[in-house]
Amino acid sequence: MLIELKVLLVKKGLSQKKLAQAIGLSSGQLSRVMNERVRLRARHRRRIAQFLRVPQSQIVRARKRDSRNVGEKDAHVARMEGR
Repeated sequence: MLIELKVLLVKKGLSQKKLAQAIGLSSGQLSRVMNERVRLRARHRRRIAQFLRVPQSQIVRARKRDSRNVGEKDAHVARMEGR
């Protein structure tokens, strides 16, 4: 999952749907990108960075999945969301 992107969305109070609309993707397409089922194209990475006003380097792909690491990142996202 694109962990940094998910964290950025939470920090900025934005939904995946809002981001998808802003960058010209369907919600389903963005979901597939975030779940690494399809690759994020360079033009969409630029649009995301512009929309979120962050460097493109912050729109990164998580390292190879490690169940311990993913759990920690999910917990971090949950804390950011106030859960």
